[in-house]
Amino acid sequence: MNEAHKESLELLDIVHKICVEKGLRYTITADTLIARAGGMQFEDCAPVIYLAALYEDYRQLFALLEHFCGMNAGYSLHDYRNTEQFDTFDCWFVKESRIHFREEKRRDAFYYGTRLVITPLFYAGDEEKEWDRAYALFRDTTATLNARAVLEGKPLKSYIRLTPKRRLSRHYIRLRGKYSIESCIAEYGGRESGKYVVYPHVTGRNPRDANSLPWIVNENSRSVLSSIWQDVKEEEFCGHKCYTVREPEGIISCFPAHMTEAVLNKEKSQLALRGNTYLWRIQQIQLELLVEFDRICRKHGLRYNISFGTLLGAVRHKGFIPWDDDIDVTMPVEDYDRLDEIMREELDSQKYYFRCPANEENNHLIFKHLERRGTVYTKPGRQKLTQQIGVFMDIFPMYPSAHLWLADRVHAKICRHWRKALWATVGADSVQDEKKRKYYKRISAVGNKVCYERFVRAAKFFHNEKYLKFWIAQDRNPYKTPLVRRSNYVDTVELLFEGHIFPAPRDYESVLDYCFGHDWRKYPSTRGRRPAHNAITEIGDLYREESEGRQ
Repeated sequence: MNEAHKESLELLDIVHKICVEKGLRYTITADTLIARAGGMQFEDCAPVIYLAALYEDYRQLFALLEHFCGMNAGYSLHDYRNTEQFDTFDCWFVKESRIHFREEKRRDAFYYGTRLVITPLFYAGDEEKEWDRAYALFRDTTATLNARAVLEGKPLKSYIRLTPKRRLSRHYIRLRGKYSIESCIAEYGGRESGKYVVYPHVTGRNPRDANSLPWIVNENSRSVLSSIWQDVKEEEFCGHKCYTVREPEGIISCFPAHMTEAVLNKEKSQLALRGNTYLWRIQQIQLELLVEFDRICRKHGLRYNISFGTLLGAVRHKGFIPWDDDIDVTMPVEDYDRLDEIMREELDSQKYYFRCPANEENNHLIFKHLERRGTVYTKPGRQKLTQQIGVFMDIFPMYPSAHLWLADRVHAKICRHWRKALWATVGADSVQDEKKRKYYKRISAVGNKVCYERFVRAAKFFHNEKYLKFWIAQDRNPYKTPLVRRSNYVDTVELLFEGHIFPAPRDYESVLDYCFGHDWRKYPSTRGRRPAHNAITEIGDLYREESEGRQ
């Protein structure tokens, strides 16, 4: 069991001791209850423990934890009242990391600690229709708080596919200001009894449904009466005491199937399993790579921009998004092509590795990496690579665009074909569908080097002086959008990122609008604030001392 899991159990001990002393009741719930009932070991789950308590017990527990945090350094308590963009009924009890943060990053510091999540439960009444009304209010409030504008500018096929989500998002965005956490608590927080209970825990998007939004637990929660929530017993959890309901099956049925499957799946990202301080250490290695890359580019006059999540982090957080796990830059292809020779001259080959698809067998990427030697940061299915992927930063090429929309459509079909063929040289092995696997093997039979050469030849076909083309995303190859203007690499600004400055497009707000939608200033739901990549990682002792506060 790693340090983050131990810290999570320490938080549970604190909560349980307070509740026993004050006669308060709670139960483990959500992922924690699902994993326990499914026979999962805690060390095979993310190091977060989920609890729930009826509102009066929750209110008292919150006040006692607030007092505890005031008396004990290194702990903090977060809810919608005291934390920016924390639009949830849950609160987080956090053991903070020992990392020293600069002033501009201190508001995000708690994300790098270990958290225990507590959800309040609200009495809805004694009649089923009262529950229906209460549930609808909490559901609409949650949906309104978590609704985000859907990305514009997608291809027609994707635009049509996402129409239900677009309509639903627009509906709830129009309702912003009508619903609030305060109004829900004002109406239901004072109720001291009732047969029915509302459980406003956010479950997140369904990864298999492009049209899903973050919802609270489903309507099966109607059948989990207050008597079930109140009937708890003291049990052991990893050798520690906790309260758990005697009838967990009903609570587990409140959660959608995709969530329970994800909790019980043992193939989880090591980033999620090792905790947020470990993620910070990964980020410091990536920052080291970006600083080295920037040094080389400035020395040799190479143009580039920080982009995508890195650009968003610079603008919104003055550094990494606290739950982000990669660094992205984009370069005009003329500069991108010069990298190979320059990197051979400049890089410390004992410390860094420059990965290029043209020079490596079984490389199925159409972009380049700068990697830290002595580390591992890869995904399942990449065992064919001769050189194991280390912690890296992505370097994306921007190729010339076609001049006319119709030519762009034809150009896109050709480039996508060779990009897919290149991916298939490795990725086809992981596809379950037999017909698709045969198709991928057929189109990739010429090998990855030939596929890459043909992709590059097609991508460089045009000579557009105003617009470029980003070919990485599967269904999002923008044509004449703010992201792909050539002027982005001439008319630049310097943005602060983790105490360093890096180039970005002067019109970065328009770029972010395109990449993330008009709501890019808003954080995702609290449930979504976690690393996205399913990574196999190993970083040894790099940045361990800094994460333990010994700078």
